[in-house]
This record gives sequence, C-alpha cells and structure tokens, in this order.
Amino acid sequence: MEKPLKTNLAFKPGKCVRLMYVSTDENYLRRGIARKLGESMIKRAIDLSYELMIADATNINSAGMFEKLGFRREKVLPYKLVEQDGLKVFGNVEGECILYCRYLQGVKGTVL
Repeated sequence: MEKPLKTNLAFKPGKCVRLMYVSTDENYLRRGIARKLGESMIKRAIDLSYELMIADATNINSAGMFEKLGFRREKVLPYKLVEQDGLKVFGNVEGECILYCRYLQGVKGTVL
C-alpha cells in the first residue's frame, strides 16, 4: 500500500505520522466527532513538526472524513486482491482500503 510513498522525503521517521483506527461509537455517528478528532491530530502533528500524515480509509465514511480534512487519495487496494502466503485473506470481503496522505508543513508544492 505504501510503495508510492517510498521515494517521498517526508515519508521518513520523524517527518511522517500515521493516523490509525479512527472510529465513532454507533450511538454518536454524524456528530462530527471523528472530524474534530482528526483536526486535533493534524494540529498536534504540525506542533510536533511532522510534514506528512498518512491514513487508511476502510469504508465510505472514513474516506469522506479524510477528504474533508484535506487528505488526498494516494492508492486504492480492493480487499479481494490482498494476498498473504499465496492466500487471498480477504477474498470474501467487499470494498477496498484507500491510502490517504496530507502534507502538513514545509513541503508545500511537493508532489508524491
């Protein structure tokens, strides 16, 4: 999934941070909680001098949230294509995983 980022100078320890496992309890959906959490994490990453934030979206809701937060779609991997040791480990799972990235500072205009 991350292969397109390997040549990016900001995709290095100390410059890149990963936003993982953002989830909202079903009783609190559609209240902007995940978006506010994402905004807080972006601000904190900027305060800590990170240059790039990456995240994986595993459903349409998280994809929409990342796009609203200014992330751009980098790579899409359908679950049906994921293999490990020759086995299609998600062969029966519909949908896709989407790798998103967002530049935070210091590398404006850089193209991945």
